[in-house]
This record gives sequence, structure tokens and C-alpha cells, in this order.
Amino acid sequence: MERICQTTKVAKEIDQFDPVRFEKPCAPDNLDALVDIRRASPVPITVGERYCRQRFAPGLARPAVDFV
Repeated sequence: MERICQTTKVAKEIDQFDPVRFEKPCAPDNLDALVDIRRASPVPITVGERYCRQRFAPGLARPAVDFV
């Protein structure tokens, strides 16, 4: 939980620079953490090449990420 709090704090701090995205804020296989971070983040969340094909639909449906 502390890691999620630190990550969302970073997202809120970088928001002033108007970033397009916040890439890989945590391990992509931790869908619950991604959901919590996405809920609290003012910056869109992105995951990349380690985000396996089977997780695209659940990750976008929950919503845990904004961009893949």
C-alpha cells in the first residue's frame, strides 16, 4: 500500500508538467495496484511490452490503464 501511495504522489507532482502519460507506475501483473493508482492519478496510466495480451481486456475494463 505504501508503494501505491508513493506512486500516486509522484503522479500528482508531475501533473504540473502536463505529461501525456505515466508509464509503468508499478508491475504490470499487479492489476489491483494499477486500478488503485489509476483511480488516484491525474495523469493517464500506460503499460507496455510486459503487459501480456491476456491482460489487455481486463486491464481496460476495470479500468486499470488508459493506454497499452
